[in-house]
Amino acid sequence: MKRTASHVGWVLLVVALLVSAGCTGTDFLSSNMSPVRLEIVFDDTGAVIDYECINLRLDDVWVKPLDGICSAGSVNPGEPCLQTEDCLGGSCEGSSASEVITLPIQLNDATGSLVGNLTGELCDFTPGGLNPVFADPFVQPEPLLLTEGLYQLDTLDVGSVIIYDDDTEGFGSCDSTLTVGDDLGTDLRFTVPASGEKVIRLTAHIDVWEDELNGPDDCSIGDVLTLAFTCDGCDAAP
Repeated sequence: MKRTASHVGWVLLVVALLVSAGCTGTDFLSSNMSPVRLEIVFDDTGAVIDYECINLRLDDVWVKPLDGICSAGSVNPGEPCLQTEDCLGGSCEGSSASEVITLPIQLNDATGSLVGNLTGELCDFTPGGLNPVFADPFVQPEPLLLTEGLYQLDTLDVGSVIIYDDDTEGFGSCDSTLTVGDDLGTDLRFTVPASGEKVIRLTAHIDVWEDELNGPDDCSIGDVLTLAFTCDGCDAAP
């Protein structure tokens, strides 16, 4: 089921209501909060072509808090968790977050997709006589306040990727929705501090896109998306 941005607004709004009512589960929401900023950058090291347009449509990035511990009867005892479904054969114990949220939190709190050219330039070319592909410079999302603690990058939903220069040889795209969850690398966890900004930087590796995008109908990048992005701000893997 598609999650909506209103879920995050509800989470932040419910803080005052739950705390004033003395409800359980508010330890997670009432603790220190810090701004978490998502950055999408690119690395073209190893790419054969110097691309003028590296267009990305990023639909959603979801993270989940991990303030519980999997029980001794779980396949993964002692692992951080949010809900029982994170603990195969056991249960998630001590999670205050699970008492107030049931879905991961949308990190890019935007009304729609984030679309633009990662090089920071205006894109307006017609590669190889094909239909023009226009894009404004990519604008990074605004920071989102999250409670202090351990989180994990849960889902990266990429709507499309397009790379090209003004030469037919330098064109490749994928227009299908590509979604990854826990398979995007390993231990994609990060710690939100009690104070100070936290930056989660996702780096797009253009040499991978170059190898996998062979035309407007080729979406084989979905098979190697774990190599196409790395999380440079994920720094905690207990």
